[in-house]
Parts: sequence; structure tokens; C-alpha cells
Amino acid sequence: TGYVDRIYVVVPLEGGREIAQGGVYSYYEFKQPRDQRLTDDEWRAQLDNDAAPPSPSWADRFSLEGGSPAVPLFFRTGDTYIVTEAGKDLRLRQSASTTAPILGVLMPESYITIIDGPVEKDGYTWWKVSCEYCSFEGEASAEAGWVVEDQAWYVRSYRP
Repeated sequence: TGYVDRIYVVVPLEGGREIAQGGVYSYYEFKQPRDQRLTDDEWRAQLDNDAAPPSPSWADRFSLEGGSPAVPLFFRTGDTYIVTEAGKDLRLRQSASTTAPILGVLMPESYITIIDGPVEKDGYTWWKVSCEYCSFEGEASAEAGWVVEDQAWYVRSYRP
């Protein structure tokens, strides 16, 4: 019934450490007589009216006020992804541009590895990918090229 706060955690991953982010429920302590219990609607109304009490002092050791959430980076250089069915018409381009020559159209289940980027151009975020394990429509083939980032078009692969 509260807000979701962003949490950052250091986690072990593939022999190293990475910073992961996610959501955690906020914490509020409303001082209220026991015989006047707040309903969920009354509780939400206090939050909506900016009447939320300050965080307890013990929370100051691990939380920071303010800031604005950033859009999480979906791709990272070195990561491998699989093209999903939603990305079935994904065009691999010679450079990061909607007007660049098309090297091929990737088929679903193609494995791509991020080797460069991001580049912001033509209203899109572009990443250069290696196509060692790619399947293309028709006779096309390419070792590398640029693709647009869209989270629905890819799923992370843990292929070494």
C-alpha cells in the first residue's frame, strides 16, 4: 500500500561482483491511537497528500533521500542476448542509423553479443552486436552490425 523505493545490491555473478537494482517497499510509521486504526484508504490518503512521516532514524544508515530513478540500462557490452519472436523483423544495419544499409534481417533464436554502444540516433538507442550465432532471413550473413534496443525483442542469454 506504500510506494516502491529503488534498492541497489552488490551480488556475486560469474566470479565477480555486479550491482543489481530492484524495488523494495517503502517504510512508514504513522502514530495513531490503537482504537482509531487507519483503513487502507485513509493510509493511502496520507501518503497522497504528502503527509508521510519522515523515515525513522535507523533508516538513515542505508538510504538516501531525493534523486530521481534512472531508466535501467538493458544492454551491457559483453552480454549475450537471444532474439525473441517479437523481434522477428529485426534489421541488422551497417551503422547506427535508420537510413544505414541493412546487412540482414535476424531470425528469432539468433544469439547476439553486444560489442559496442550505446549510440543515440534517429530517436533510438543502438548497439553494435557480433553475429557469431545468428540466423538470417534469406541468403544474408554478417559478422557484426547495429541493432535497435527494445526490451521486448531480446531475452538475456547465459551462454558462455
